[in-house]
Amino acid sequence: MFATQATIDRMFEVAETLEFDLCAPALNEASYYAHFTTMRNRRCHARRAGFVEIMVPCFSRSALERLLPTLDLTTTGWGWGLDSLWPKLLEYRGIGVIDCAAVLHTRPVGAFRDAELGRAVRAESDRIMERYDCHQVHTTFAALGEDLEDLALSPEALTVRLAAGWAYLFDNAPAVLPWLLDAQRPAAGWVDYPIAGSPARGST
Repeated sequence: MFATQATIDRMFEVAETLEFDLCAPALNEASYYAHFTTMRNRRCHARRAGFVEIMVPCFSRSALERLLPTLDLTTTGWGWGLDSLWPKLLEYRGIGVIDCAAVLHTRPVGAFRDAELGRAVRAESDRIMERYDCHQVHTTFAALGEDLEDLALSPEALTVRLAAGWAYLFDNAPAVLPWLLDAQRPAAGWVDYPIAGSPARGST
């Protein structure tokens, strides 16, 4: 992982301003990545989110005190699965990704030199998620602008903004778009398309 001191300072400044209990810097565009929601969104300064990867988490003091015992759940030391458990324990509140303080992830993800270690890490993740009935929640609940205020956006408008901000990923990873649409789907589902079609702007 590579980051400048200025980036680290900015991350802590934003985390404190937004009172995040659990957060992480986004990964910049040149990074290797496993999850599209960890990548910098160019249309957001930060996002209220349901998932923070275990790679470089930042905790408030109170959240760290609460979550510290969960580190005993990992025997491999990798902690996969904890990043699904932590948001659930925090009730998916006070969790964010900081796009204006992006860092560079320099190593390919998901590859293990030791195949047996790879199997153990994945099995441990499965056990944690099954035991605590949790899973990765790649939903963005709100986008924050340059003033670090939540943008007042409908679910559809938020999804459009997110898609625009991650458009640079689509050429090499086109599945990101349907994953995004699925993650952002409202509980009641997307609005049904009207039989008569969507009226043109300005028509009566």
